[in-house]
Amino acid sequence: MPKHPPRPNASMELNMPVPLFITPHSLSFKTAIGIQTRFLLEDFPMWKHLFWDGAEFKSLDARSARIESALFCRFGILKREPKSLPSRILAAAGLSWWKGNEMKPTTRRWLRTTYKDDVSVVYVAPVSIRDSERMKAILTALEKPFVVHLWDLIDRNQANSESFRWLIENAAHVCCLCEAMVDYIAPLRQNAHILRFTRRPSLHVASPLGHGPLRIALIGFCLPYVDGLLVLNEALRIVKERNHKVSLIYIGNKKRVKGWGIRMDDKVNVTGFTASDDERDRLLAQCHVGFMPGPLASPAIDTRSRFSIPSRVIDYMATGLPIIGTVHPESATSAYMEAFGLGGCLGTNSPELLAERLLALYDSSTWRLYSDLSLKGFLAAQQESRSLPYLMQNAATSVPNL
Repeated sequence: MPKHPPRPNASMELNMPVPLFITPHSLSFKTAIGIQTRFLLEDFPMWKHLFWDGAEFKSLDARSARIESALFCRFGILKREPKSLPSRILAAAGLSWWKGNEMKPTTRRWLRTTYKDDVSVVYVAPVSIRDSERMKAILTALEKPFVVHLWDLIDRNQANSESFRWLIENAAHVCCLCEAMVDYIAPLRQNAHILRFTRRPSLHVASPLGHGPLRIALIGFCLPYVDGLLVLNEALRIVKERNHKVSLIYIGNKKRVKGWGIRMDDKVNVTGFTASDDERDRLLAQCHVGFMPGPLASPAIDTRSRFSIPSRVIDYMATGLPIIGTVHPESATSAYMEAFGLGGCLGTNSPELLAERLLALYDSSTWRLYSDLSLKGFLAAQQESRSLPYLMQNAATSVPNL
């Protein structure tokens, strides 16, 4: 069974070694990994951070540095398609700090000079085989004990990757976002911990519908969940046929919405990018319901459904938004929502069922029932141990098996 380690105490924090955090993404407010990494770092008085995939040209914190050239760090075609012709040409010209997923000698020297004597323990969060290969290269260069935190597993058969297996087998501790991940790595590791994402409480709380349309909130990276958006589109046709008004609100930038590649019958009102947690929560609280467009596919064939928990769910919970969505009943997201009392929000994977749930939310008493479920779910999620400082402290005293 996965376990939850004890919470850190004040004496642990005073003696905390300087940790190095390595994530594929920068600390950008534009990515879920960036936002969640920032929350984790709040528990550490001192830290350093490395990344190779940036949403901006510059680092957003002096303690965070890219371990990749600005060109390969920033441009999507070079980041996402390393075997593409432009990527191969520019890499051959020496414009990447890596040769494939192996560090170049100059990169390795910079890494050891800058970090080897200054950090005592390393945190890595691989979400792909590429991440695993790069993180293994960095860890073998630094020769420090490390903790692995599995946030997502986007590559099929990831456990067959030599670098991924090496990370799991040699880590001082392994943490997983969900129980499905614990089961997945069980042949490699038996003592994994559950460490989920988190966030601060919201200063803004949603209210039931008064006059005007039912405002449906969408947020985050929805492209992998287009099937759920199409179900929502059909459900909204039914709602409007019954003479009710709706309004779709996307909290993010217009480029994300264009990237869906589908046309919704109703205009999607785009707020634009919000760099402030408070502003994001304020915009969410102006809505009446948060929509989860997925994961909808079967976890037997889709890794996102099997392992992913979109962080938007906890933003909806924190702001007291009733949650509805097209989520596969056997997905990790469904298990997460069930664990925090939100199972009653599920079972809406057809346009007809989704429409019925939306229509019910026009009634203020029904709305308050589902809003209370979200708020109670958030309070329950907050009670889970934020155990990473304890694990990092413990790992720092271990001898790395590299």
